[in-house]
Amino acid sequence: MKKAIWAWAAVLLFGIAMFSGCRKKPDASETEESQEPAISADSPADFPVEVNGLTIETVPQKVVVLSPSLAEVVSDMELAAALCGRAEECDYPEAVASLPAVGGMLMPDVEAIAELQPDFVLMQSEPAEELARLFEERGVKVLVIPAASDWDTLAEMYEAVGKAFAGAETGPEKADAFFASAVEAPMKRIAQMLGDNAGTLKALYAADGSGSAATGDTLIGVLLEKAGAVNAAAEDTGWTISADMAVQAEVIFCPEELVDTVKSAEIYASSPAVQNGRVYGVDAAVFERQGKRMAQAAQFVAGQLYPEAFVISSDVQTI
Repeated sequence: MKKAIWAWAAVLLFGIAMFSGCRKKPDASETEESQEPAISADSPADFPVEVNGLTIETVPQKVVVLSPSLAEVVSDMELAAALCGRAEECDYPEAVASLPAVGGMLMPDVEAIAELQPDFVLMQSEPAEELARLFEERGVKVLVIPAASDWDTLAEMYEAVGKAFAGAETGPEKADAFFASAVEAPMKRIAQMLGDNAGTLKALYAADGSGSAATGDTLIGVLLEKAGAVNAAAEDTGWTISADMAVQAEVIFCPEELVDTVKSAEIYASSPAVQNGRVYGVDAAVFERQGKRMAQAAQFVAGQLYPEAFVISSDVQTI
């Protein structure tokens, strides 16, 4: 009886093995149809892509950046591996600063750029006529992504960089996610911490001692307001503050090397900021370059304006 049972078991196992071995394997087309294709930066769904008039055929591998702000934005989104050269002014972060320099951002060395054979050159303003001619003669393509003037155009700048480096679908998704977490979220936390204190002090950012300041049509002017200040230069435009507005400033921020200049400037001499010793020097690169470090700048501003309501972390205090 036991022998019969073992015999039937052997037949059954043999049959299962034969059946399994004879099953038709799915062909490649069936496998592909059953899987959702992943969207990546080099998928057909992403490239070619058109950004501000320039068609980018494939994922960029070699890009020369001639804007410190755009260098930071590219790095912010972890896309700096595609950079192969930089303007001398592009000195942050270290991954960018270590790249070969190709002259200044306004008068770059076109021959040095052409030797790098970039997919395109990244700039924040249209090249001057002579520079544009030299680029064209050497077959160098230029992508211009304009500087932001408010929070909406800052988000658009991130999106344009994302599209250029990561494609039509992946790029904007990556940019939106980064902007929300690294730029918008810190600003919301500042607003929550300040509460009713926000909007009770007039402040300004002075770029020099002769009346050049962040006016209402500038991103730094918007940053001051998001940090809880009333921008004393909000009604002015074009980085030029009127004397009537300048004397109303209760707090002044300026590049650290210009503190004494601003304090002694005639246009600010009678302001409450100067009279009460509330002129603060800052790292101009953190304030003036458009990237995630602007959130740090906003934290510093909030901390200086309302120290009782807003406590800034030690890493921000060095701004």
